[in-house]
Amino acid sequence: MLSFSLPVLIKRKRKLVDKIKLRIPILGELLLYTELLYFFETLGNLLKSGVPLGEAVDFSINTLGNKNLQEKFWEVKEDIERGEKFTEALLKKVENIPFVVVQLIKAGEKSGNLSSMFLKSSNFLKKEIEIKIKNLTSLFESITMIAVGSIIGFIIISLLLPIVEISTVKKF
Repeated sequence: MLSFSLPVLIKRKRKLVDKIKLRIPILGELLLYTELLYFFETLGNLLKSGVPLGEAVDFSINTLGNKNLQEKFWEVKEDIERGEKFTEALLKKVENIPFVVVQLIKAGEKSGNLSSMFLKSSNFLKKEIEIKIKNLTSLFESITMIAVGSIIGFIIISLLLPIVEISTVKKF
């Protein structure tokens, strides 16, 4: 019974789980940037190949793995269809979007060259992700060194403590 109901429960709560994933202190931003990278890279390539903006946004939203972000980008698409600028809709609906990305897209809107600005945004996000992963790796490396040092110190103290106690035992 549990094996059948667990996948159904997970599907129902997936949006909530995805929302929580984006709020995890260090990893949440990395997950957001990764999702935005997929979205903007797909959108830029589709626009570059001549697909209309509405259809390109539809296809790009489907590349997002995070259901919470998918819902927000559907809202962005609705705002765009009502005539709002892409950057304004994006800032209203999507939280924690990098300022540089918004400025690049705004420049693309003004110049009429959205496809190249979406691709530049994806390149920026790709570099940011690489930097964040490098920083996380060095952080985990430091934490691992401290943990291993602590374990080795504990073992050494555990071995030496009985020897010291034996040598200090007084004879009656």
